[in-house]
Amino acid sequence: MRKLENNPENGNYIPTCAGDTDILFDRIQCHRLSHICWCVNPKTGIPQSGTSKYNAKPNCDGTLQQNDLSRRQIKG
Repeated sequence: MRKLENNPENGNYIPTCAGDTDILFDRIQCHRLSHICWCVNPKTGIPQSGTSKYNAKPNCDGTLQQNDLSRRQIKG
């Protein structure tokens, strides 16, 4: 893992993890080579649609609640 992480030119993406016990992934993930950042579900690491930004960090506040709400509405 360390070899992949320390060599950004290989194009591999390694998710960043949070140190909190309740959260597994950092809310914002960024790919250094492509300069694209996006929001993820901190518990699953699944990217949140519509949050990708080029050369900028997205505002991830509220995206998890919106996606959870839309999933509940679709189920019914």
